[in-house]
Amino acid sequence: MSIIAGFAIPSLMVISWLLFEVVRFIRTRKNKQTNKILGWILRPWSAWAIVNLIYQLNPGKGLDVMDTAPTFTSWIFPIFLAPWNRGESIEDIFTRLATTPTVYIWGVAVVLLTVLMVMLIKSTLSGNIVGFKKLSLVLLGAYLLVIALQLSIASLPNGPFDSEDRKGSLLSCWKAHSTMLYSVPFVKTKGHFLRHFKEIQPRLRFTIHALSHPPGGVLSMYYIGRIVGAGGMNIRLDSTRIRYTLGMTFFAALNIFILFWMGKSMFGNNKAGVIAALLWSTAPAMMAYSNFSQDGLYAVFFNLSLLLTWRIGMSNKNRYTEMVILGLTFATIIFMNYSWGLVTTIFATFMIYRAISTKWRLSDLAIRGIVPLAVMTVVAGAILLHYKMDYFAFYEVSSCYVKKWYQYDTIYQKVISWAGGQVEIWLFMGAVSCSAFFSSIYARKKEKKWNPQLIFLTIILTVYALPVLFGPTCLRLETSRCWLWVTSVPACFAAYHLLTQKRPRLFATAAILFSIGSYSLIRLFLDV
Repeated sequence: MSIIAGFAIPSLMVISWLLFEVVRFIRTRKNKQTNKILGWILRPWSAWAIVNLIYQLNPGKGLDVMDTAPTFTSWIFPIFLAPWNRGESIEDIFTRLATTPTVYIWGVAVVLLTVLMVMLIKSTLSGNIVGFKKLSLVLLGAYLLVIALQLSIASLPNGPFDSEDRKGSLLSCWKAHSTMLYSVPFVKTKGHFLRHFKEIQPRLRFTIHALSHPPGGVLSMYYIGRIVGAGGMNIRLDSTRIRYTLGMTFFAALNIFILFWMGKSMFGNNKAGVIAALLWSTAPAMMAYSNFSQDGLYAVFFNLSLLLTWRIGMSNKNRYTEMVILGLTFATIIFMNYSWGLVTTIFATFMIYRAISTKWRLSDLAIRGIVPLAVMTVVAGAILLHYKMDYFAFYEVSSCYVKKWYQYDTIYQKVISWAGGQVEIWLFMGAVSCSAFFSSIYARKKEKKWNPQLIFLTIILTVYALPVLFGPTCLRLETSRCWLWVTSVPACFAAYHLLTQKRPRLFATAAILFSIGSYSLIRLFLDV
């Protein structure tokens, strides 16, 4: 990629932002609502552009040298939005897209589904969402709409590297051999896989996502295949891959229901819950990863743990059923992701805060703190003993392998990877949603309101930041990238803040429209 092409897009972003700020300063009293939305769009993108430009000034000092690196790290930290084919001109890009039929077919589908999404927002914010039947219809409609929208966007052309007969196909998402799908053939049966994972694990090295996770990561994909009827089928068949795509998308979309209850529980408002669910599910990160990556699948369990942590901590009585479910959720995460220690730490810290702030009896703290962790320990321990698994040995193999892929030898590498990773997380939350979140924090800080919601958020982000700054390479890598669950509580804050604006429907619609539109354009024109 030429230096001009490399600098063109981020430079354009910075210039656009600077021009906007100048014009806004000169015409402060005109179009305040529109100016606010434009500012919320441009500022996160300018942050990405600045980090991107800094990195490109010293590409050889980063994790890898761009375009010559054997791995993909050079364009993850931070994300690089460059033309799919570095040699294509603007005219070539438009000519390629104009002669690709699927651009029109799936483009129309995306537009129509987006219109339906806007109508859902209008209906939600126009009246009260009361009654189980009405609320169920709204959430079911959101669930189906989001699935259709994600699949339609995933069917848009994915650059000129798509084969001629698959330009605009769900199958293009599986072209990355690092996806967990390629590890499924190693699972003959659940019992055999778990008992012999120590011998199988080194053979998973061709897909970093399988080797860098506990055995539950592979098993989750295996069971999704069983659910959609793909069990035992050749994973290289088109029909098999489409089944897995549908299964992953439908499962990841369950986050809609979790985000709704999280928004409702935290802010006592059905509308905030619905908007939080829509902000989350239309975020560029969900659009990009939900149909083939484990991120959306893991997020279901991470988000559920956060929701139950909040509900258990804020309740006036001991919710034993929810405590048991939380313990089972923790146990599930242990076998799917090595980052289970983060959610358990968040849980324990929030329980201690609530005990101090509300003066719980020691017995209440003991019950609420011990029951979930005891269930987790008993269930996880029983599985480990039954299948004779050495969990710490698995972690050592994963950690050593990840270190070979991602080298953090200098301060510059650590700083640029941290900064680029955070830009990726927050920008792919959606520019308007991201700005609304930080605006809500600023407003609360200005009012000096340290309520339980803000304490909960602070605990989450603090616990999340510790491994980013001080953790081992394996954990730092995971927390420096696009962890979808990190933005779930922030999405609830953003949703509630959007509803406090003078024109909430305009702001909520703008947030979702820009998320859908920005990722659709990225999908068509740019390599991320």
